[in-house]
Amino acid sequence: MKFTLENLMMCDYASLTNTGKLNLLGIFESFYSKETPFVYPNFFLIVDMVADTIQDKKIKLGIKLFDPQKKNVEKQIELDHKTNAKGKIRAVLNLPNTEFKSFGDHILEISIDGKVVGESKISVIERS
Repeated sequence: MKFTLENLMMCDYASLTNTGKLNLLGIFESFYSKETPFVYPNFFLIVDMVADTIQDKKIKLGIKLFDPQKKNVEKQIELDHKTNAKGKIRAVLNLPNTEFKSFGDHILEISIDGKVVGESKISVIERS
């Protein structure tokens, strides 16, 4: 089964209802700080993926946040999840106290059962 990353969003708050409705508040693309390292107190990450085969399956969803050089892992999460009857995954993750040690484009890597399915950049921008 092959997965494709369809959507990756960051916001101040997100929730998913039991009927599948996604609620988002304060969508953003970058973090701003006067200095590094800094800790962002709380944000939500929304991950949407679809499988090439339609089936109900349990998976391990992995999230790794790397520094801009992709040498050091700054945050790592692994959790049990499952596809829905249409082969889709929608994960709403709360990421409290995330530390960014440098400015630049940090790499967010998404994996399923240990296999990388996509990555995205998270910019940390210096603000004077």
